[in-house]
Amino acid sequence: MSEMLQPLVCCDLRQAYPEFFAPWEGKNSIFPPSFHRGDGGEIVLDLDDDHLLATTDGGASWQRYAGARLWPAGYFESFRIGEELVALHGGQELRRSRDGGRTWRAPEPIAPAALAPEFPDAAGPCVFSVMATRAGRIVIPEDYITARESWDKDLLFANSSGDGGRTWQRSGVIEPPDPLPKGPGQTEAFGEPAIVELSDGTLWMVFRASFGQLWQCVSRDGGVTWSPPSPTGLASPLANVKAARIPGTETILLVWNFARPGPSRDFGVNPSAYHPRSPLVFSVSHDGCKTWSCPTVIYAGTGIYASLYFTDAEIYVLFMSNPDPDIGGDATFGMTLAVYTTASVLAQPAWTHETIRPYIDAGLVSHWMDWQIP
Repeated sequence: MSEMLQPLVCCDLRQAYPEFFAPWEGKNSIFPPSFHRGDGGEIVLDLDDDHLLATTDGGASWQRYAGARLWPAGYFESFRIGEELVALHGGQELRRSRDGGRTWRAPEPIAPAALAPEFPDAAGPCVFSVMATRAGRIVIPEDYITARESWDKDLLFANSSGDGGRTWQRSGVIEPPDPLPKGPGQTEAFGEPAIVELSDGTLWMVFRASFGQLWQCVSRDGGVTWSPPSPTGLASPLANVKAARIPGTETILLVWNFARPGPSRDFGVNPSAYHPRSPLVFSVSHDGCKTWSCPTVIYAGTGIYASLYFTDAEIYVLFMSNPDPDIGGDATFGMTLAVYTTASVLAQPAWTHETIRPYIDAGLVSHWMDWQIP
């Protein structure tokens, strides 16, 4: 794998700022904090009401943030929809601001839709990313869990709104095509999805899968209906994936664990269907997710649950980290930040027949150059 592209910053924040993370001593935060823009232009990490870290030098140093909070605590990034900022708390509620985030209206529930009756105890929605299209449509990829890290089925949907979050429309369940198993009691199938908008307005959803690689589907109506899922060809265990369009470009950034999973179904074992979760890598696609750059290693150890943030010149990748690449389910994690220049990431070329061949030979890429998404 490519390791030539070096980050400007690579730092375990928990180790570097132990006084700030003292309340989390001996604990893991499975999901890294969200990024926000402070009222003085700072980049802010929001752990909770009393713990905000800020940087003004590209992530090289951090200090407590003392400025105004321009976002509601515990919410994803906010989107400008018409004259409003809309912030989402997973798939459960949203809040609105008409003064640039200085004040926020009371939370509004995101109207639920009935789930399949055979899964009355489904828990969720579990939401790992949200997005707004360039036309202002909000799309929330949702994962409902029918059991906990097991081989019972996950329910995967997209919930979308074309009127700023006032009304919602949930897609049909997205599940493996026949004859693949789709549970319950057979396979966990799909989960933890991310969605990006391509240059022609198509939405591309990518998600972890039980079949040894990332899977995908597309929507051409704003997330209401989705194509039959298909494999991406990129090896991955059952582990979280992140995807985003680099602002101001049509380039898609994909972050995931590029590894072949093992045969065990035990979440605590490595290798297993869920492990190894190392290395953590990124690739970029300049042609609508048809081809990718050769993966660049962000972290050679175990890296999970990444968050992404973009400035005009830099890309921030924050993730839970452990230097051991062979750990299973129980471990202590740091919180590592890697910062890359946007220009260097955009300069990554698409793979060629020669550069992709070692990955094919290693069983990490199963498709050839220009496979077609549905």
